[in-house]
Amino acid sequence: METVEQPSNERHAIAEGHDFLLIVAATEERGGNIHHVKKLHEFEVSKKVLGQQQYFQRVFTPGFADTGKPSYLVKGDDPTGWKVWLQALHGCTDQNTFRVTIDTVWHVLLIAHKYQFDPLCREIKAWFTKWYKQHGPFDIDQHAMLLYPCYTFHDAQAFKETTKALVYNVPGHITEQKPHCIQETTFRLDQRIIGTLNSARGRLRTILHSGLYDPIHELLNDAICAEKKNVLWAYLTALERTNAWPLEIHGPKKGIMTLLSRIEGLQYIDPHPNKDPCTDKSCGMDFRQVAKNAAARTKRYFDGLCLDCMNHSKSGDDDKDYWHHADRLDNYDEDCRIQHGEPTWYFSFMGRKAKMDLFQRNRRRRA
Repeated sequence: METVEQPSNERHAIAEGHDFLLIVAATEERGGNIHHVKKLHEFEVSKKVLGQQQYFQRVFTPGFADTGKPSYLVKGDDPTGWKVWLQALHGCTDQNTFRVTIDTVWHVLLIAHKYQFDPLCREIKAWFTKWYKQHGPFDIDQHAMLLYPCYTFHDAQAFKETTKALVYNVPGHITEQKPHCIQETTFRLDQRIIGTLNSARGRLRTILHSGLYDPIHELLNDAICAEKKNVLWAYLTALERTNAWPLEIHGPKKGIMTLLSRIEGLQYIDPHPNKDPCTDKSCGMDFRQVAKNAAARTKRYFDGLCLDCMNHSKSGDDDKDYWHHADRLDNYDEDCRIQHGEPTWYFSFMGRKAKMDLFQRNRRRRA
């Protein structure tokens, strides 16, 4: 006779003097789509606190099937994700909830989606902000998995750091990721955001290319030294040996920070006879410093995306605050929660491209 395996129970004290049990049945898949209950997690909570959430307001409404019962059962959810939510709502978050993995962060969002919890409520936002600070620094794969949570929890600093890390470090096309344990297909960012991140990455290559090409332009057009051809050859050879130039070849395969690190290591060999200093400004420039300056400008160009600027510019005509930033010229982060410059303001624009193009043309006319 087959023995029926009984699920084990685990109690979690959430509310002192609790008057309700939320039971989370942790399941595992057996025999295809059959989900077997392997463990019951019983959370001791306050019915009053739980009843402030829209989903449980209906559960506790007279006439509902479970009204009056001392407990409520949910199946298939992550119990740790529930513990994070329940502790946050009851104001009793302990240190263990800040040790959870990125997978649990996504489960917290999945529970919010399933049970209509607000991921922008003060308590859960505070939990995520502290969790993010305690777990960094993150690697690139982790940043890609944190894009959606940072955006959904509306954490401006975390979103800035994550978007900047991806733009500067991802080799190839930037995409968002999610843990393998999350099957929910609606959890994805607006594709304009992903497109913007890849545009910002392309802009960084342009900034770097411009700084490295300027000496080439000067040598071709302004140099008068008899050795200018040899100097140009020596500079191009030095660039080639960095394995970062030409950027058109190496740029799509390497992250920006990898390219910058290689460019900073440029080794230029002066071709002038006897290494006598050249009086020609174009031929006598410090090419190693040129490379370092180009890399430094590229590094400080982009601060990441700004959630506040994005929010101001989402709607069609209701984006006066966004354009107000621009009219203040040097104050592009006015009223924003993070500090940033014009490039972040520009790339954080989520409105119609035609409006940005018109604004840029008008600004050039006024200049």
